[in-house]
Amino acid sequence: EEKPSRIAETLLATVEPSDVMAGKTFGAAAVGITMMGFWLALILGLLAVFGSTLPIGGFAHAVLASVSVWSIAWFIVYFILGFMLYASVLGAIGAAVNNIQEAQPYIAPVMMFMVLPLVLMVPVVKDPNATWVRVLSYFPPLTPFLMVNRAAGSPPLVDYIATTALLIVAVALALYGSGRIFRVGLLNTGAPPKIRELLAWLRTPAVHK
Repeated sequence: EEKPSRIAETLLATVEPSDVMAGKTFGAAAVGITMMGFWLALILGLLAVFGSTLPIGGFAHAVLASVSVWSIAWFIVYFILGFMLYASVLGAIGAAVNNIQEAQPYIAPVMMFMVLPLVLMVPVVKDPNATWVRVLSYFPPLTPFLMVNRAAGSPPLVDYIATTALLIVAVALALYGSGRIFRVGLLNTGAPPKIRELLAWLRTPAVHK
């Protein structure tokens, strides 16, 4: 939306493209964390005050009792890393095209990776430590969703550490590649780029002010 309105040109007159993308990504992530914290605090507060009188109070307390600080900590880790992974890719797509209609062909494959864990949620919850589930957990685009779904099955510590390490590497590569596309695409107008052009943008050296 900032490209047709020329806001992007004003921003880039004083700020590096990498700073613009980093600000957008981390700012949106902070909003997401704030919203989750607000809803969690609200739910816990309502349960503390009205838990004994609510019809589902006993069930809610039982569910909350099964959620440990360990699980919450890992949820936050996977949320932040998963958000940054997808936000960086979608930010690059948004910078490369002129409107949401042009972005659809690029967004569809990304959305597929976000929808697939929803399709697999039931079998994953039934057997969270199955071999095929563990293997898919090591695929970074699916890692944040599957590891959170597996939390109830107490995955081995090695799965937490290894998948997080892989996800950090994937996020770093995504931010690096998306940053290069963002830098060139933010001022690009005309027909949306082909895949070959996007690959060429990845190799375009940075020009600093």
